[in-house]
Amino acid sequence: MMPINVVDGEGFRELLNYIEPGYRIPSRGTITSCVEKRYNEKKDKLKAQLLSADKVALTTGCWTALTAESYITVTCHNIDEDWHLKSAVLLTQAIPVRHTTDNVAEKLNEAVRTWGLVGRVTACVHDNTKNIVAANNPTRANWHSVPCFAHTLQLAMMDLPVICTGSLLQLGSW
Repeated sequence: MMPINVVDGEGFRELLNYIEPGYRIPSRGTITSCVEKRYNEKKDKLKAQLLSADKVALTTGCWTALTAESYITVTCHNIDEDWHLKSAVLLTQAIPVRHTTDNVAEKLNEAVRTWGLVGRVTACVHDNTKNIVAANNPTRANWHSVPCFAHTLQLAMMDLPVICTGSLLQLGSW
């Protein structure tokens, strides 16, 4: 979980030299090339797997990191010919613009186009935020909009009246 340029640090080089004196530390460029090569291999393999999927479902969510940088993730799910569930992250990307309906819809559609899934997405599961719900509207997306059951349940639970008596919590009368 360290940046690649850690290999240039004097302390890192001293540590590795102490642990394994004969080891030649690869350069940043070499490490970057290896990571990019592996990414492209995995990406090509996933694209090939997705070509065989008749239908897929997406899940998505947006969030803001502690650094105030906004992100979106789009995942894809399908069942293969042997009835095994397959899931993959298609996109985790910073969104330098606001999480508006149009910006979120564009990111969703961009992921679908990039991975060759146009016309094969049946549904997108998402939280209940207004922008995500609207981004999955038929005017912006060619799939069904499905609010996440767990998120809906969490919102419902937060709306229940809670009475605290000592150490016993009682949820309103049903």
